[in-house]
Amino acid sequence: MDTVNFDDLNPTTAVTACLTLALMYVGSLYVWTSNLPRDDPLTIKERFRRVLFTSIISVIFAHYISSDVPSKNNAYVYEWLGIRYRGILAASILPLLLFMTLFLGPLYHMILEDGFRNYHPRMWKFYLADLRYWRNYIVAPFSEELVFRGCMLPILVPGFGAQISTILAPSFFGIAHAHHAWEKYFRNNYPLNSVILSTVFQAFYTTIFGGLSSWLFLRTGHLTSVVICHTFCNMMGFPDFEGVFYHERRISISLAYVVGLVLFIWLANPITEPSIYGNILYAE
Repeated sequence: MDTVNFDDLNPTTAVTACLTLALMYVGSLYVWTSNLPRDDPLTIKERFRRVLFTSIISVIFAHYISSDVPSKNNAYVYEWLGIRYRGILAASILPLLLFMTLFLGPLYHMILEDGFRNYHPRMWKFYLADLRYWRNYIVAPFSEELVFRGCMLPILVPGFGAQISTILAPSFFGIAHAHHAWEKYFRNNYPLNSVILSTVFQAFYTTIFGGLSSWLFLRTGHLTSVVICHTFCNMMGFPDFEGVFYHERRISISLAYVVGLVLFIWLANPITEPSIYGNILYAE
């Protein structure tokens, strides 16, 4: 396998390529599908096969539009995708700890409410037998990060630079999640105004998360780090700000939110220092 680079891609080609990847990923979920609900086991299994196929095609596509002309930025395509051994232990632990500080408020709130009983070791055998668990916490995080981070960012960075790419890549990620609107309106018969509001909100926070994930990928150069953090964020869900307001310990919970945000900002750069992860491809 030859080493490759993406230096020859101009901005227009890069955006077109990323839009193609996003449409392929979302389209794979809906082309020639049945009318069964999204949580039906048959639907989940079928979508597993589809996103696996789309992920493979996305990697092939990224390799196809790359160049094997010698350059100082040459690397194997799997290294561009963030799949490598060097720094993998740090990538598996440190970014997760960083994101846990960001969720310090929700974690503290969760402890006060149920003490993590939903995550007791005895519960894992039930989770592992649930296809929805595999979809939400394994298949979706891996496939989405592979396509929207691993395949897109190498394409975008040469033409736009790391900072703009960190903003641009999440837009494809946010737009991709708008497909839930189609499902809610046409399959579940949700009211149109409810669908619009929920879709705008979901696109907003998935774009924000996509920005954080893109930044983390470019800092660590590891797919592992973003997949693990994606899984953690899916498990936590969107913070229950309204629940904090009505909680009897709302002051201490609110303080935990603030402390967590401050710690995240303070620790973000030191914990994601590229040298820790052996990241030389994306390090500025």
